[in-house]
Amino acid sequence: MTTARTVVWQAIQWTGLEYFILTPAEGGLLADGQLIGMYEGRPYSLHYQIRIDNRWAVREVIIRSDAANDVLIQLTTNGRGEWYDREGNLLPELAGCIDVDLTLSPFTNTLPIRRLRFLSEQPQQINVVYIDLPAGKISSVSQLYIRLTDDCYRFQQPDSSFSADLPVDADKMVIDYPNLFRRVSSG
Repeated sequence: MTTARTVVWQAIQWTGLEYFILTPAEGGLLADGQLIGMYEGRPYSLHYQIRIDNRWAVREVIIRSDAANDVLIQLTTNGRGEWYDREGNLLPELAGCIDVDLTLSPFTNTLPIRRLRFLSEQPQQINVVYIDLPAGKISSVSQLYIRLTDDCYRFQQPDSSFSADLPVDADKMVIDYPNLFRRVSSG
């Protein structure tokens, strides 16, 4: 990717928008998202940045609260499954995770879709750093991706019955996330 990419997604089950920009950065890409809305009766305004290397592996995640401009979460990783908090402490509970999943953003589905090497309809099971927003709870969860076609991937959470077929564009960015998000602008 040589130029910036801007996308706006609208939440479907709650009032919310994401304004997202993906830009080239030294050694990879920088994903920058602004999340605003009402979730479970509470307003939220969050800003996140995800630094991605040339292999589409996450290297750093920063999430800020816009209300106080406080850093809520800052995680770094070596890109091989070792994660560290903002003080540099190893987080063994996240061992083996390469990708991150932010609950309020459809962008994070793009990370494993771009990073993994898919054979047609062969499932790929991964563990991801799952960040439940706006609560900020962090855990490791198992996820499954299956390439159905070049422009559609199935996402499943083996620990639940959740499954969604995700149509994607040429850059593998989610177009619509059934019952959760729809893209309203892209450029």
